[in-house]
Amino acid sequence: MLIVLLLALAFGRSRHVLLVLVALPSALLGGVAAVAVTGDTLSLGAMVGFVALFGMAARNTILLISHYDHLVAVEDGRGDWRRRRAARRSGSRRYCSRHR
Repeated sequence: MLIVLLLALAFGRSRHVLLVLVALPSALLGGVAAVAVTGDTLSLGAMVGFVALFGMAARNTILLISHYDHLVAVEDGRGDWRRRRAARRSGSRRYCSRHR
């Protein structure tokens, strides 16, 4: 609950907090699928890996949202097409190393 409060204070918008929280179940599904595919059991090491996975998923989502907000502010994000363009640019710059 404290993390949700801190995210709400940092972003100031509940929509951004919900986006961060949606990323965590997606990371859980990917982690469980990886454990199932490899045939491993859920050991202590795997649980530590899940904690690290949740941290990385939350961090990446926070950075993506922050970069999107920055692009919208810089490009004067009025209009739907500018917001879509900012979303595409923030995603491509955050996840593709060739755009850095």
